[in-house]
Amino acid sequence: MSALVMIVPGNGPNHPDTFERADSLYSDLISKTECTRIISLREDSSNETPVGLQELADSRGLPVSTHTIERLDPSGFTGDEDQGTLWSEHMATIISNVGLRHDDATTDFLIGPGSGWNASLLSSIHSVIGGSIWVSVLDDEGVAEAFRNGHELPDTPNSVSTIAAAGKLSLEWGDQPFESVQLQGLVEGVPATEGIENTFRKHEGTLVSRRSTEDGKVTFELTPEGRRISMLALAEKWQPTSVKGGPRGLILAARDAHDAKKTIETVEYLREHSPALDFKSYLVVVNKHGSNENQLAESSNDINAAVSGYIGESRVVTMPDSFVDADKDLASSHFDLLSLIHRAREEYHGIDWSIEVSRFLSPLRPATLLYSYRSGIEAFCLLKNPDKSEDGIFASGLDPSKHRLALPNREKLDRIREILSTDSIHKAVFTAALAKGDADNPGTILSSNLKDGENRMYEWNRKKLQDGHPMRWPDMSEASQRQEMSKKRNTGIEKGAFEEHKESFILTPEGFVAAFFLNPMGE
Repeated sequence: MSALVMIVPGNGPNHPDTFERADSLYSDLISKTECTRIISLREDSSNETPVGLQELADSRGLPVSTHTIERLDPSGFTGDEDQGTLWSEHMATIISNVGLRHDDATTDFLIGPGSGWNASLLSSIHSVIGGSIWVSVLDDEGVAEAFRNGHELPDTPNSVSTIAAAGKLSLEWGDQPFESVQLQGLVEGVPATEGIENTFRKHEGTLVSRRSTEDGKVTFELTPEGRRISMLALAEKWQPTSVKGGPRGLILAARDAHDAKKTIETVEYLREHSPALDFKSYLVVVNKHGSNENQLAESSNDINAAVSGYIGESRVVTMPDSFVDADKDLASSHFDLLSLIHRAREEYHGIDWSIEVSRFLSPLRPATLLYSYRSGIEAFCLLKNPDKSEDGIFASGLDPSKHRLALPNREKLDRIREILSTDSIHKAVFTAALAKGDADNPGTILSSNLKDGENRMYEWNRKKLQDGHPMRWPDMSEASQRQEMSKKRNTGIEKGAFEEHKESFILTPEGFVAAFFLNPMGE
């Protein structure tokens, strides 16, 4: 069964409270994904399926289930939260509530309206288990058209280098046709001409188009989808010459000049959150529906002028066309955004860049997340209160740094995958997480020491899990127990599931998330 997973707003124009509204929002998506069930997630503390969505699902003969996930509200924080690892707890909650497993590679994820935080975590889950990312774009009548956000790169390093080189050339030449020989030397790993043409032959009609002139010359050009994918390939292949630890820069979004007065990219917001924004340089990207290029350029100039007046002109990075027209076709608007980010990274290669993702329009957000993953640069969310107009932030009384929440980077997501691919440690990882969340003794940490009695990993596992449970350890001698626990802990430490410790099984954030993908019976 292929599941469609999506965050459903609890109110507003994107809340499917009637059949007609649900049909306009999700009909095209359901048809294109060919899903066999729907999993809706709500951030408003309700687990009731909206009436309209239920009626639409019934009309298609699809089962639908609705689950509550956490909407972050720093006003409820104690001040002890770790903003660098909070993602693991919330990601685990989504995985647990939805019932996802690490082999659910056919799952479809809609990255649509909802908090940037939870939508970004759905994208992170997709980066671990695979499946497809979808976005929806509303027309003037409020009817959504669904688009699959392809992310797959070619299947060999040489082919990735070839597509990346074509992308690099497109940054200079635009969409002009080119010859294969012109890609030589642009990106490390580009093969000889024959290898380039073999790559293009495999992707002809999808990523590239081939043309032959009357004199026999063969030229190529990237398709709109090919241009988009080429930026992800370039993010994969290109690395700045500077080392980590240099001056830091932030890429953040503005929706238009008017919104800039009250939202994340505002002078007021920057002033309020300056302790959370320890950056030397800022690049502001305007992304908006319903504006022409002249209007977008004017918005960009106005915002840059306002920000320059507050932090100083030297700290504002200005790029040609620092805006994205969200009314273009999706592949083209994604290319515009990704090429802007990449040009900034190349031109200002001495800056260690990060991306704040929450203010990008939902159809564009997956592009920033995929670029962050491919390039390895930091992405995070700054929380704000959508119901509070004053300064646009939660009145939590906390230090502003508590409003800046890290998203898992590529290294962390790849580590989760590595843990999941190491079958030999699954039982230990699963048991450690089960003990940590034990209802009677929350926070329990298991060990391999005989002195710890029932909190010894082997005893705890055998006591808590019934015969036949796939995560229950078999009966074994005491000597075998010691050997087995030592081996699992050491392998788990090597793979990043456990912290370094000679006796205790202390889960890392990555190990904690991985454990919830291993939950076979809903514990």
